[in-house]
Amino acid sequence: MLTEIIRSLRPAWRVLLVLSALTGLVYPILVWGSAALIFPKKSMGQLIVRDDTILGSELIGQRYTSSAYFQSRPSASGYSALPSAASNLGPTSEVLRSDINKRQAVEGANAPSDLLTTSGSGLDPDISPEAARFQIERIVQARALGQSQREELQAMVVSSVQHPLLGFIGKSRTNVLELNLALDAAFGRPPR
Repeated sequence: MLTEIIRSLRPAWRVLLVLSALTGLVYPILVWGSAALIFPKKSMGQLIVRDDTILGSELIGQRYTSSAYFQSRPSASGYSALPSAASNLGPTSEVLRSDINKRQAVEGANAPSDLLTTSGSGLDPDISPEAARFQIERIVQARALGQSQREELQAMVVSSVQHPLLGFIGKSRTNVLELNLALDAAFGRPPR
């Protein structure tokens, strides 16, 4: 009786092992390898590398403490990728209202909402074109830029805008890391 049960289970064990190998090893390796061949930069996290140094990823927001740089959206996770998440504070939350008021005191009364509120992931690498334009005056003052440099900075912000895919999928946005790297390339790194 026991031998018959064991014998009847052998095909099931074979199917389990074959399917486990196919779905757990072969398929993931095939998908990863295909992605690495077809989209090498995207499959490796869209890292920005200069002089063999990883400066960041186009996909993950970073904290900028200097007023001489464009600022990312606020992060509920402190820009840490491990506990990335939204604050989950609702529109009636006093904590949320207080956080927004504090940010508004720093940024100004007319600051765009994406400079006042955190993103859903807490790691949004992009800001709206309006938020980038809003920060130009602060950067001009922090870097002591002249009028011609101000105009160059304004043109840089306009050219940094990434438009919606096919004209309607997503929103216009500006990648903060790429914009700050262009800022340093054009005007040099500010003194610390």
